[in-house]
Amino acid sequence: MGYEFASKEIRAKFKKTKLGKKLNKILYIFLIIAVVLLIGSVVNFIFGNGNLDIFIYAVTLVAWLSTVYFDGKRDGAIAQFKENKDK
Repeated sequence: MGYEFASKEIRAKFKKTKLGKKLNKILYIFLIIAVVLLIGSVVNFIFGNGNLDIFIYAVTLVAWLSTVYFDGKRDGAIAQFKENKDK
């Protein structure tokens, strides 16, 4: 069960924990970076006449992979939080 499928009550309680605050902050930072880099990559591709600047694309890929990684970490952490709460 992921973060999006948890109840509002569980998400609210999780966000108040130290781990919840940390994971949400890191996730949103990487998400913002990834979106900005994606926009930059598209602009670079369009105005660069299709030339590939491999560095910007590699950094964009790393940013997106980091975003996905931290989203998974948050999903796992909230599942563990819910499991511990139920006990």
